[in-house]
Amino acid sequence: MTIKITFPQDIRCLFKNGDKIEFGQPFLEKKEKNQAEIYIAKELGIQPKKIFRYLKKFVGDTVNKDEIIALKKDFFSEKKILCPFNGIIKEIDHDLGKIIFTVDEKDKKIISAYFQGEVVKVKDGLLELSVNKANEYSIKKTEIGFGGQIFYLTEKDVIQLSVNMINKKIIVAENVSSLTQTKIEALGSMGLVISVQPHDQPSIPFAVLKNPSDFKKILSEKFPYCYIDQLSSKIFFYE
Repeated sequence: MTIKITFPQDIRCLFKNGDKIEFGQPFLEKKEKNQAEIYIAKELGIQPKKIFRYLKKFVGDTVNKDEIIALKKDFFSEKKILCPFNGIIKEIDHDLGKIIFTVDEKDKKIISAYFQGEVVKVKDGLLELSVNKANEYSIKKTEIGFGGQIFYLTEKDVIQLSVNMINKKIIVAENVSSLTQTKIEALGSMGLVISVQPHDQPSIPFAVLKNPSDFKKILSEKFPYCYIDQLSSKIFFYE
């Protein structure tokens, strides 16, 4: 059985075909971008509105570290402004006499895998994951994709809930009260899947089954893992 995992195409997937994935492995890598400013007019000693006369680079241009971005010459001297980083010119502000850059940062954001199985194929923002068995169901729109190991919550479990039981797990329940919802959030649950809209907005990722009648079948199967796909509004229960 194959499950389709979607992710943004502008983010690098760290998996390749044939990889066997476990929960928590590094999955996606995204370079963080930041902004930087250089006050050209101040450094050259000119009026801000005149900076265009001295610029060697303009909006949209890529600039390498130590490349000349502005140059002022007169009969007796020459003053250069070198870019101290690699970046792209985002904006030129002639009121303040500055250039605004989008700068590539060295720090990278890593997103860990919230699923497990064997990678069949990775291409264009889609990862095909081979698992032993799986069933899919429709959900109402969710704000984020998530997944993990499941804890099936029943009424008799509520009183004895503990960190060891539900920490870093996805709670699957037919319904939860506001008090129970607060409790599972405090005990470290990674997400919530229920058959009816929650009373209060959860602070953890959550999904609501589109067809509440699906819950009985889900409970009878009791697959150990689930994956919620934001793009397709589907939930996959699998092993």
